[in-house]
Order: sequence, then structure tokens, then C-alpha cells
Amino acid sequence: MSEELKACPFCGSEAEHSTNKSTIFVEQTWAWCPNKDCVLRDTEDNDFLYMHSDVWNTRPIEDGLRSQLDAMREHYHQMSHQLAASQAEVERLKGIIRGVEGESYNWHGIEFRECCNTIVGKEHDESCSFYQWEGGAQ
Repeated sequence: MSEELKACPFCGSEAEHSTNKSTIFVEQTWAWCPNKDCVLRDTEDNDFLYMHSDVWNTRPIEDGLRSQLDAMREHYHQMSHQLAASQAEVERLKGIIRGVEGESYNWHGIEFRECCNTIVGKEHDESCSFYQWEGGAQ
């Protein structure tokens, strides 16, 4: 047998197999589920249902879903890294904004904020980008 047999698609039990030669001397591998409670058993005489190993391992829907799941996991992994990088960038920009918000200058003895030219100790002007970034007056 060239490849490993997949578990039973109905109960998950490990498949059993046997190899024999057909009348034309071609080696064939047959698979079945050994679980006596599995729905895959022949209901008339409670015997195993044998399948050629190629048929046993053919699971197009399952294989397609596994492929989609792998793609989604990879996308999630990439998005997680992008999210972490974006969160770090947001924190870096918040630090810059806080630094700018704290800067001021003195004009004739009155201290003004550089971000919106309002007097320090008063609320920011509504047109101030820092005011808008903080969500305005709450």
C-alpha cells in the first residue's frame, strides 16, 4: 500500500486493511472499519463493508474543507501580525500627539498650545486635531 489509510469517516476508528492479488495478478488493498458499532458495517449479516483503499481514502468534501481551514489559519496568522503592528503604530502615534499637545509657547506672558493656539489650562478649540482625536468634549 503506497499511502496511509485515513480513519473511518463515520466513527473515526483506525481502518484495517488487507492486500491480495486479483485474478490478473494485480495487488489490491482493501480497507474496512473494525468498529462493530460503526454505521459502515453491513446491516444484513453484521459483517464488514470492504472498500478498495483508493475509494476509502477519497474524501473530496473533507479534503476541500481542510484546505480552506488551512488557508483561513494562514490568513488569521497574517492578520494577527498586522494587527499587532497596527496597534504598536497607534501607540507610537498617540505618543507623538500627546507630545505635541503638551508643547506650548509663550506670547506676551500668556502660554498658548501649539496644536490649536488656545490658552493652556482652557479646553482645546473644536477645530484642533488633538480635540477631534480625543473625541471632542465628552
